Amino acid sequence: MPEEVLPYHKEEKRLAASEYEKYDLIRERFSYVIALQVFLLYIIYIYYDHINEYHPLLAGALLGAQTSCLAQSLNQFYQRTISLSKHIKFYIYGIFNGAATTLWIRLLVSKVDTKIMRFVYDQTFGGLMFQFLFILYNCIWERQDLYTHLRTTYIQSLKYYYMMWPLVSYLCFFHMREDLIFPLNCLSTLIFTLLLTLIT
Repeated sequence: MPEEVLPYHKEEKRLAASEYEKYDLIRERFSYVIALQVFLLYIIYIYYDHINEYHPLLAGALLGAQTSCLAQSLNQFYQRTISLSKHIKFYIYGIFNGAATTLWIRLLVSKVDTKIMRFVYDQTFGGLMFQFLFILYNCIWERQDLYTHLRTTYIQSLKYYYMMWPLVSYLCFFHMREDLIFPLNCLSTLIFTLLLTLIT
């Protein structure tokens, strides 16, 4: 064996030992929680059509809540922080947002005739309204000043919103069946949250 290979393997072993010393037991257990949440989301998705037939708002609330909670878990896992209160906060928000989004989609599909106008309404009234509702909910939960957040956080959130959501809205109203629009919204929300975690 060439001599120059030996130092490389020694360094590799030292690196492996160093990484092992940094092993995070809490983070590993948290990964089990994430795996459980993915499984629950999978179950909801499998039975989504049945739940939707029983009650559309219930289907929207369940899928929205679980997606929102999973996004928060992945965010916290990446940031190496664990907060049960934030999980509860975003789970409750997911329930309201899921039901509200379901109603909004049904309203657009039933009351607006053309696809282009559905897209326009969704990206104007819909985008502004849902971003405002999130800021309002967050201020109520955290007991913060709404006016201050409207001047700062609201504008910033709209910038991030329009980075991705026009494409999602276009796919929803031009290329998706009505019953698949909300699940695509949930998947996009999950991806959008992860992207925000990485870039902010």
